[in-house]
This record gives sequence, structure tokens and C-alpha cells, in this order.
Amino acid sequence: MKKIFAIFFTVLFVFAAITMAVSAAKIDVDDKNIYYSNLLDFNSDTNKLWANQKEDGTWEAIEIDPYSQPTDENGKICSPILSSAYSSYSARKWWLSKDGEYLTIQSTDASIYPGMIFILDAAHNGVFPVGRESNTPAKAEYVKIRVRNYSTCDQFTLGNAQNHTNGGKFMPVTISDLGGTNLDHNGKKYISSGEWQTYVFSMYELNKNTNYGDLLYDPETEEFTDKKNRWGGNLYELAIFPFGYDVDDGTGNYPGAKVDIDYIVMGSLDYVTNYESALEAKENTVQSIELLSPPTKTNYVVGEEIQTAGIQLKVTFNDGKEPEIITDPSTDVSTFERADITEVTVKYGTQTVKFPVTVADVTGIEMTGFPENQVFEVAALADGFLTDGYQVQINYAGGVESRTLDNSNFLFSGDFSQPGKTTVTVYYYGKSTSFEVDIIQVKDINITAGKTYRYGKAPAIGDFNIEYVYTDDSKKSMDDASIEFTFNEDDIKKNVFKAPGKFNVTVTATQADYGLEFTKEVEVEVETPIGVEVTKAPTKTEYDPNEQFSAKGMTISLIYDNGDGKTAKVKMNEADYTTRVSTATPGNKNVSIRCDIEGLKEIFDDAKLKTPITVKGEVASSSSTSSSNTTTNNNGGGNGGDFNIVPIIIIVAAIVVLGVVVAVVLVVVKKKKNN
Repeated sequence: MKKIFAIFFTVLFVFAAITMAVSAAKIDVDDKNIYYSNLLDFNSDTNKLWANQKEDGTWEAIEIDPYSQPTDENGKICSPILSSAYSSYSARKWWLSKDGEYLTIQSTDASIYPGMIFILDAAHNGVFPVGRESNTPAKAEYVKIRVRNYSTCDQFTLGNAQNHTNGGKFMPVTISDLGGTNLDHNGKKYISSGEWQTYVFSMYELNKNTNYGDLLYDPETEEFTDKKNRWGGNLYELAIFPFGYDVDDGTGNYPGAKVDIDYIVMGSLDYVTNYESALEAKENTVQSIELLSPPTKTNYVVGEEIQTAGIQLKVTFNDGKEPEIITDPSTDVSTFERADITEVTVKYGTQTVKFPVTVADVTGIEMTGFPENQVFEVAALADGFLTDGYQVQINYAGGVESRTLDNSNFLFSGDFSQPGKTTVTVYYYGKSTSFEVDIIQVKDINITAGKTYRYGKAPAIGDFNIEYVYTDDSKKSMDDASIEFTFNEDDIKKNVFKAPGKFNVTVTATQADYGLEFTKEVEVEVETPIGVEVTKAPTKTEYDPNEQFSAKGMTISLIYDNGDGKTAKVKMNEADYTTRVSTATPGNKNVSIRCDIEGLKEIFDDAKLKTPITVKGEVASSSSTSSSNTTTNNNGGGNGGDFNIVPIIIIVAAIVVLGVVVAVVLVVVKKKKNN
């Protein structure tokens, strides 16, 4: 019986899994052989495959092995995977609606890149080719999104990673912005709205108009090819940035900014244009709506977002479905930008109903807090004004209490490109206030050697003290790893950091971020050693007569005073000293070691540096001819030095014998003539 139940539950589980997969979204091919994907049509079936709601009500992604991505009965991928690899984009929280029909993304701080990245082909099987629909074969080109934008952001950004155009890596050049001057395929502008809006656009056209980055640089023309398309190849990942990817002025992304996403589908123009989600289809069957209770909050101030918590709508359908109570309708406003709004229109499907609100106007803003230091460097403000420490108070009409908001809600504007007194103007919904700050810029740089050198030590960046001099004559010591140092090689070769004493080295310091480059003469000092010694004898110490001396294995070290009663030894290069010894006669010999580098020569001479060797053989008696055989070595090479007397005596004897022979010959010749 237990086995029967086990088989029954196993079959039931498999059937449930197959049923779930079949009803989920997928990647497939339409009747024109163009691939399409509705994996990001958020619905209860697909959501179960990649997301899980925890006991506390929050959501988390399900960990899925890349090679076990959910597929349907035909082996087609039927679920995305939420990537956790891009932590820099996680400045947001997300959740799925109660019925699972849409995804909500809400920003949690002022990061300019909050978003979510979905993997559509984790195993990189190349199952979803994208590109130009007009190409042969045709590829998935178009995207349709249905969103409800509750933020003030006027930009929706998609990024992608593919194998063909970017090697499967997400990067700035694959960013595609819908918004600003970039309209959708039907000329529709992306807007802030509490109502569901649909947009259809060509990713090919959108991407080539908005991508950017160093990868577009053409070294042959030395120009940026900013119209090059980056939508092509096999799609791996789709990145969603609902508040724009590079909106850093606080107007688009701010804590609390929120967007609902019903779906993001991709394929041919026909496919995406005619696509309809289950939620969309349901809304199209609405016959009437009735306001059972208004939202809890009906009093607002300009700049505040609409809150629909507490609202209840009774929805009646025209297809015979039972009426439902709806708590998440669309509204005709997302943020109250004017004070004359007296009612809000609530919409579900094609039907609307209204409820009254009160919106207090902004009478002005004022600065109520400043940081202790209001002196800024030009380079530090290259990406915008630094608002830390500033506090802006908003005043309202009608006796509404003043309030302060996060500075990301305000626009801080001014010319920060030049040093001097600068006016900063703060804007908020048509109101402004201003204050002055000091802008400074680096005008010079002081470089001094922060250490002395010993023999053979090459200079390094960390050896120098760096001090910036600003336009207000203030100075600041820098420990800046972004400064690049280059040294004049002729200076280094000339002094070689061997000869003791002081001399100048030409140093060029470059700080690319600040656009700075300074060339300075920096005085450096090489210490004078207190002595020199043979710290290791040569490997070979016994020689045959007239055998050439080898300094191999010998170590000569300079001795330095550490100033703490201890000394340090620094090994010398073999090329910087010479050796001299005679191996012509047997006996114990001393190898003389000398150095000709100015400043070290005297130390070697005073030390009378020597190392002993032995020449094999019998030592000559006193009656023998006194002679010597000397070898001078420079790094173990070359003969020379003292004269050997024995060869000279032999030569002289030969000359005498030759003279006698010549004289005898002359006498004989003369006698013959006389006869």
C-alpha cells in the first residue's frame, strides 16, 4: 500500500510540474520563424519557478543551477532566473502582487543604478537569437512593456548581455533608454503615470541611439562611433533599470520611487503589438467599478506621491465572472505636481471613478543646514554638486507643517567648472533658494623625496611626499594611488643610485582624473656607506699556476649604519668592482678588490679589500730566479698586471746566442774573401 501511495504522489508531482511548465511563459518560434519570449510576463505560474515569498511577506529569488533552468515539455525555457551577480544594482526592493500578475520595483536609496537582471539562458545554449527583423533570417527585434510608473522618472532603461556583440557581458554600450527624446515605435513618450501604459520599441534602433562607452571608440578615425548597434546574437541576460541607468540628478531615482511591471515581451513587431497579458485581458472585460471606500490618505502636499492603500473597488465584469474587490487600481496621477488638484481619478480596465483630495502648495524653500566645510575642488564636482551636510526645508500653504526631504529630491545647480566664489541654486517644484560656496583647483604640486637611498635602490612612487597647492594657496598632502609617476631615464642611468651624494631627478606626476600633469626636479640623496667587506668568498680558491682567477660566487657588500646601533649590508653588482691577483707562482695569494665609482673608491681603498686564494705547486727556493705571475680580473675575466721575469731571461739569452751566430758567420765570410 505504501508503495502504491508513493507511486501515486510521484505521478501527481510530475503531473503538477508539467502542468505548471505548460502554463508558464517560454521562449519559442512564431509562424514567421522569428523567436519570441514572454518569460517576463509576470504571472502566478511563471513566478513560482524563480521567486519565493518568505514568511515575513518579503520575496527572494530561488537559487537555480544554470544547467537546470526550468523548461516545458518540449524542452523550451519557460522561466527566467533572477541574477544575484550584480550587487551594485541592488539599491531597491521588489515584490510580486498578491495575485502574482505584476512585479513592483521600489528604489531604496539615491543610487543611480537600481534595477534587476534576469537570466533568460543561463546555460548559454543560444536558444534566443535577437537582432534585426529585416535581416535574413529575421531575428527578434521589438520589445513591448506594460508599466505603471509611480515615480517622477521619465526614463525606462533596458540592458542586455549577448554572445555576439558583447561576449555575454553586461556593459554600458548595451544600454537602451526609452525616454527623453527617444520615443517608442508609435511616437509615444515615456511618462510618469499611475495608469498602466504600454510602449512598443525596436531595441535595435533604441540601442544604437543611446549606447555609449569606450568600446565604441574607433582607433583608426580616433572618434566614437555612437550610432553603432549592440542588439544582436544570442541573448543571455536582460537588465531592467526602471528609473534610468544614468539619471544622477535626483529627478528620476530617489528613495521610494516605484514602478509596477506587468510584462516585458520580445519578438517580431506583430507579436509584441498584439500581445496581451492575462491581467490586460481581465481589465478589458470590466463592465463597471464602484468605490466602496476611498484610500486612507487624502491630504497631500506638492511633490508627494499618491498612496492608494485602503482603497476598495467593486469590479463587475461583462463575461459572467463573479464581481471582485480590487485594492490596486491605476490613478491619473503618480506625484502631485500642482496644488490645484482636487480629485484623483481611479481606473480599472476602461472604467473610472473619482475621490477627493487636498494638495497643499509649496510657498518656498530655504536652507536650514550646512556642512562645516563648504570648500570644494573642481575635480570633486565633475559629476555634480556634493549635497552631504546640506538641509533644505520646504514650506507649505494652508498651515501645513514644513518638512525636510532627502537631498535627492532637489536639484542643486551651478557652474562648478571654475575656481572662485560660486552660487549654488536649489530647485524644488518651481521654488528655489541659493547660497555661496568656494571652488578651488590645483594650481601646482610639490614633490619631495621622503627617504634616502642606498646603493642599487630604484625610486618608487611611495618614496615621495606629494602636496597639492590650490588656487587659494591652501595646501594638502596627498596619498593618492591614482597619481602616475615617470622618471627621466637619463637621470637614473647617469647616477644609477650608486654613487653617494645628492643629485636631481626629473619626475613627471600625472593625475588623469583631475587633468593634471606637472614636471619637477626632485633632489634625492644616496647614503654613504661606512664600510665594505667580502661577505662571501669566491667558490674557487685553489688554482694551478697561470690559471685565470674566477670571482664566481664571491659577494661584496657595502655596510650602512642603521642609526640604532646596528648595521645593514647591501650586495653589490659584480660589474661595479674589479679584482687583481697573480697566479704565476705557487703559494698563498691575496686577491685585491677595487671600485672606481666616485664616492665608493675611497671606501674600498681604505678597506684594502682582499680575499685569499692558493696557487698549487712547490714554492721556488731563494737561489731560483725570483719572479711573479699576476692576473687582473674584472668580473673574473682578462689577464695582465705584473711582468714574469723567466720569459724575459729566455728571450735575452736567445738574442745573445743569435748575435754570436751572426758574428761567427761574418768572420768566416771575411776569411774567405781574404783568401
